[in-house]
Amino acid sequence: MKNKIIFALICLFVFSNLQLYGAQDQAKNEKPVEAQAREFVKYYESKMAPLEKAGALAKWEASVSGKDEDYKIYAKCSLEINKFLSNKENFKKVKAFQKSSGIKDPVIKRCIEVIYLECLPKQIDEALLKQIVDAEKDAEKTFSIFRGKVDGEEITTNKIYEILGSSDDVKLRQKAWEASQEVGEVVAPKLIELIKLRNKVAKELGFKNYYSMMLKSQEFDENELIKTFDNLAALTNKPFGKLKDKMDGILAKKHHITKEQVMVWDYADPYLQEAPNISETIDADIFFKDKGVIKIISGFYGGINLPIEDILKRSSLYEAKGKDPHAYCANIDRGGDIRMLLNMKDNAYWAAAMLHVAGRGTYDKYIDNDLPWTIRTSAHISTSEAIGEMFGRLSKNPYWLNKTGIIPKEKIKEIDQYMEEKLRLEMLIFARWSQVMMRFEKALYENPDQDLNKLWWALKEKYQFVKTPQGRNKPDWAAKIHFTKSPVYYHNYLIGEMVASQLMHKMGVDVLKVKNWSNIDFVNQPKLGDWLKKNIFEPGARYRWNDLIKRATGENLNPKYYAEQIIR
Repeated sequence: MKNKIIFALICLFVFSNLQLYGAQDQAKNEKPVEAQAREFVKYYESKMAPLEKAGALAKWEASVSGKDEDYKIYAKCSLEINKFLSNKENFKKVKAFQKSSGIKDPVIKRCIEVIYLECLPKQIDEALLKQIVDAEKDAEKTFSIFRGKVDGEEITTNKIYEILGSSDDVKLRQKAWEASQEVGEVVAPKLIELIKLRNKVAKELGFKNYYSMMLKSQEFDENELIKTFDNLAALTNKPFGKLKDKMDGILAKKHHITKEQVMVWDYADPYLQEAPNISETIDADIFFKDKGVIKIISGFYGGINLPIEDILKRSSLYEAKGKDPHAYCANIDRGGDIRMLLNMKDNAYWAAAMLHVAGRGTYDKYIDNDLPWTIRTSAHISTSEAIGEMFGRLSKNPYWLNKTGIIPKEKIKEIDQYMEEKLRLEMLIFARWSQVMMRFEKALYENPDQDLNKLWWALKEKYQFVKTPQGRNKPDWAAKIHFTKSPVYYHNYLIGEMVASQLMHKMGVDVLKVKNWSNIDFVNQPKLGDWLKKNIFEPGARYRWNDLIKRATGENLNPKYYAEQIIR
């Protein structure tokens, strides 16, 4: 009996040690969580990089051609990207990595964070995912190929702006404005269906609606964002009211109507998101006419050590039938294939547009190529917008206009006050217009079945001080492409404006050592380009956007610099 007990104890000991050695061996073979995370990032990039490149090329072809077959390829590519991002097993791993305290490498940790935010909105049923992608591409295609009509004749977007900006014929301006809104009636039913599909996704993922979910994925606190917009609305209310009253008086005189008769089609821009010409003697478009804007802007970027000739060679620069009438920058592969889509004219609007888009292109171009593909992109939508807006403002800077050869030196004094007021008005107008867009989109996702036509004009009256055209009850809101093409995006433009002012302050005061930082022209200042490369461009998305701003400027995002530029 004793021998049996001893034998049993020996067996138990051996068995226990075998388990222990097995566990130790298993632990030995099991990789640390950081190594697993690094492998997962490599796996993610090996799949996602070629998918994104194919999608970017397909979008480019569709934007340039406007052809059905190209939009179908683009839709298919988008679906493949979304299918990969929606993979449940991958998302489960990402969430586990994100919660782990075992990842010490800050680059890998940030990669995991970015992947999580990319995948979060895509955790949906494949059939629903396909519905959304098909609906998005259908609506997007409508915008690309649709042309409004004036007196039965199709009219281009450039022609609409030309009429609104220069025609003295009130009825023709009204017709042109109405033509700019016609696409809304075609798109609105598709867009409302799309909004409901997006909301369905968000609710399945535990969010109250798609708007809230997308703010989360963009690393925004919803309450803080609303608070920022509320504060800016209060700050700009009186200054905007005074300038708009002056603007309406000048436009009334120009168009031979009373101030009370000024309507939305009298502002040159269909949405009053950009400033009209409020000078009786100065037309900014004349400065740029026959000057070769593309060559001038290319030379300017070269002079600040941010050359764009390689980007221009790959770009689509002029109007064409079926081509997307808007402007954007395409980073095809996060490896150097960067392109601009423009519809260039030698005028003020397209000079600003090219400066903006080229600025974003240089941002993409100079991101550190040694970074992992996942974070080899801009830190945030708003930082990319900031660079675009900062450079776009130069088209209203008389010193920039002179130094680039657009106007003679003696013209500076004549237009200085006008251009400063124009920029101030433009920034105020955009600050107020952004209020409309942000608040409308928030309400749109909260209740897409409400009277959206009425809400749109109520917000325009409240924040832009424009009158609703008598008897107007059409889905003019749906004519704004961003609700379809770039959902829950517009707030980033205004955040970008604030970031732009903060960067200008830093570069003016600390790099150039000037007091008048709000009016620096950048021309032939390579140290400014070098500062941007080192502090903003090269880090890519290595840091959260607000951390990047603090690292670059020494403080968190501070709206006071934007306010200093527009509220004097």
